Amino acid sequence: MTGTKQLDEFVSALNDLIEGALSRVQDPDAFLEANNKIHTLIETALPSLAEALKEGELGADARDRLEASLASIQKLEGEARARLVWSRDFEDYMRE
Repeated sequence: MTGTKQLDEFVSALNDLIEGALSRVQDPDAFLEANNKIHTLIETALPSLAEALKEGELGADARDRLEASLASIQKLEGEARARLVWSRDFEDYMRE
């Protein structure tokens, strides 16, 4: 598989998983499942993409596309952290 096709598939799959995870932030079990799928995708696909980047198989736009996906992951992390803070605050409120 060419590096470009591999990148296209990775970015598409990652974006779909991130979108799904964002919609599940309110459900801890579903969010954890979505997060595990993201982790598995990154763990399995990213090493070969990094190698393709290193060997120059991917164009300059590849880095931009990967950075956009990274920004989406950061957004997901922000949403998850916000939900966690809300949950802790609510728990403290209920205890009081």
